[in-house]
Amino acid sequence: MDQFWISSAIEYQPNPALNIQGGDNKRFFTRDNKIYGINNQNQAWRYDIQTKDFETITTLTKNTDNITDIKNNKLLVTKRQVANKEVVELLLVK
Repeated sequence: MDQFWISSAIEYQPNPALNIQGGDNKRFFTRDNKIYGINNQNQAWRYDIQTKDFETITTLTKNTDNITDIKNNKLLVTKRQVANKEVVELLLVK
Protein backbone atom coordinates (compact mmCIF):
# COMPACT_ATOMS: atom_id res chain seq x y z
CA MET A 1 0.00 0.00 0.00
CA ASP A 2 1.71 3.16 -1.16
CA GLN A 3 -1.07 5.77 -1.04
CA PHE A 4 -3.73 6.97 1.34
CA TRP A 5 -6.87 8.62 -0.02
CA ILE A 6 -9.01 11.13 1.87
CA SER A 7 -12.69 11.73 1.19
CA SER A 8 -13.41 15.26 -0.01
CA ALA A 9 -16.68 17.00 -0.87
CA ILE A 10 -16.75 15.69 -4.45
CA GLU A 11 -14.39 12.74 -4.71
CA TYR A 12 -11.55 10.92 -3.00
CA GLN A 13 -8.20 12.68 -3.18
CA PRO A 14 -4.72 11.18 -2.63
CA ASN A 15 -3.02 12.46 0.50
CA PRO A 16 0.55 13.45 -0.52
CA ALA A 17 1.66 13.84 3.13
CA LEU A 18 1.34 10.06 3.49
CA ASN A 19 3.11 9.05 0.27
CA ILE A 20 5.35 6.02 0.87
CA GLN A 21 4.16 5.73 4.49
CA GLY A 22 2.14 2.59 3.80
CA GLY A 23 4.19 -0.50 4.57
CA ASP A 24 4.18 -3.76 2.62
CA ASN A 25 1.64 -5.99 4.40
CA LYS A 26 1.52 -3.56 7.33
CA ARG A 27 -1.83 -2.45 8.67
CA PHE A 28 -2.93 0.94 9.94
CA PHE A 29 -5.77 2.10 12.17
CA THR A 30 -7.56 5.33 13.07
CA ARG A 31 -8.31 6.74 16.50
CA ASP A 32 -9.54 10.23 17.45
CA ASN A 33 -9.12 11.64 13.91
CA LYS A 34 -5.57 10.32 13.68
CA ILE A 35 -4.16 7.60 11.43
CA TYR A 36 -1.45 5.35 12.91
CA GLY A 37 0.74 3.03 10.84
CA ILE A 38 4.17 1.54 10.15
CA ASN A 39 6.21 2.21 7.01
CA ASN A 40 8.79 -0.02 5.32
CA GLN A 41 11.56 1.53 7.42
CA ASN A 42 9.75 0.17 10.53
CA GLN A 43 8.91 3.67 11.71
CA ALA A 44 5.66 4.05 13.61
CA TRP A 45 3.93 7.25 12.51
CA ARG A 46 0.84 9.34 13.25
CA TYR A 47 -1.10 11.66 10.94
CA ASP A 48 -3.72 14.08 12.30
CA ILE A 49 -6.54 14.30 9.75
CA GLN A 50 -7.81 17.67 11.01
CA THR A 51 -4.53 19.58 11.43
CA LYS A 52 -2.69 17.63 8.68
CA ASP A 53 0.31 17.16 10.99
CA PHE A 54 2.56 14.18 10.31
CA GLU A 55 4.82 12.81 13.04
CA THR A 56 7.19 9.87 13.30
CA ILE A 57 6.62 8.33 16.74
CA THR A 58 9.42 5.78 17.03
CA THR A 59 11.39 3.15 15.14
CA LEU A 60 10.30 -0.42 15.82
CA THR A 61 12.14 -3.72 15.51
CA LYS A 62 12.08 -5.56 12.17
CA ASN A 63 9.82 -8.33 13.48
CA THR A 64 6.97 -5.88 14.24
CA ASP A 65 4.03 -6.60 11.94
CA ASN A 66 1.56 -3.87 12.86
CA ILE A 67 0.22 -1.46 15.45
CA THR A 68 -2.95 -2.75 17.06
CA ASP A 69 -3.79 0.01 19.55
CA ILE A 70 -2.48 3.07 21.36
CA LYS A 71 -3.23 4.25 24.89
CA ASN A 72 -1.47 7.00 26.87
CA ASN A 73 1.28 7.19 24.21
CA LYS A 74 2.01 3.45 24.57
CA LEU A 75 1.74 1.28 21.48
CA LEU A 76 0.27 -2.20 21.39
CA VAL A 77 2.00 -3.99 18.51
CA THR A 78 1.94 -7.43 16.94
CA LYS A 79 5.36 -9.03 16.61
CA ARG A 80 6.32 -12.06 14.57
CA GLN A 81 8.41 -14.68 16.31
CA VAL A 82 10.01 -17.50 14.38
CA ALA A 83 11.00 -20.71 16.07
CA ASN A 84 13.34 -23.24 14.54
CA LYS A 85 12.99 -26.84 15.49
CA GLU A 86 16.01 -29.01 15.07
CA VAL A 87 16.12 -32.76 15.31
CA VAL A 88 19.33 -34.37 16.47
CA GLU A 89 19.98 -38.08 16.27
CA LEU A 90 22.31 -39.43 18.94
CA LEU A 91 23.87 -42.84 18.51
CA LEU A 92 25.46 -44.48 21.53
CA VAL A 93 27.97 -47.11 20.54
CA LYS A 94 29.83 -49.40 23.03
